Amino acid sequence: MTTQLLATELANLIQESKRKHNDLRQAAEKSLEELKQLGPLSESAVSDQLSQKTNFVNPFIIACGTKNAKFTSIAIVCLQRLIVASALPRSKLNQVLEALMQASSAALDVQLKILQALPSLLQNYAAELQGELLVTTLNICFILQSSKNAIVNNTSAATLQQLVVAVFDKVVTEDKNGSSEPFVGEAATSNGKVQLRAAALDAYRVSRIRP
Repeated sequence: MTTQLLATELANLIQESKRKHNDLRQAAEKSLEELKQLGPLSESAVSDQLSQKTNFVNPFIIACGTKNAKFTSIAIVCLQRLIVASALPRSKLNQVLEALMQASSAALDVQLKILQALPSLLQNYAAELQGELLVTTLNICFILQSSKNAIVNNTSAATLQQLVVAVFDKVVTEDKNGSSEPFVGEAATSNGKVQLRAAALDAYRVSRIRP
């Protein structure tokens, strides 16, 4: 992630949304001001600071909701950079996933950027991406896998496989921690109900998902 890229793309959103979409323009102006206030920091320090600014991602979320091709393209580029850099506010993950879902019907390059971002999203926000948030993440892949474009179809299939492997890897880690992890749900088996911890419950849900 580069601060300059974010600043440039926020300025583009401000410029492009002048005549319409006042909410987008105002949100972009606020985020650009927040970015400027950070001053000269290292990339890691910038990521840490942005992850604590809950409203910084608002213009990108709003942009995806407009369904405007140019706005959406700018937003996904920035969201991808923020995801890879672990710079997203954790409280905004649900809204970010909704934005990615909305953008999944956009152009080819946007769809591929979304798919590139998902593995990093699951890796960098493993503790938060559980339950419904995880299901939403996988559903984005399922939606893109239905694309008639061979590149998107194949990439989404590979990404989905990568995400599923990551989900089951979390179960291995959870098992190593043993009794320190609480039970959060249960699954029905031929021998009755079994208590499951968070990662195991997610893996169970994933195994039952049908695209």
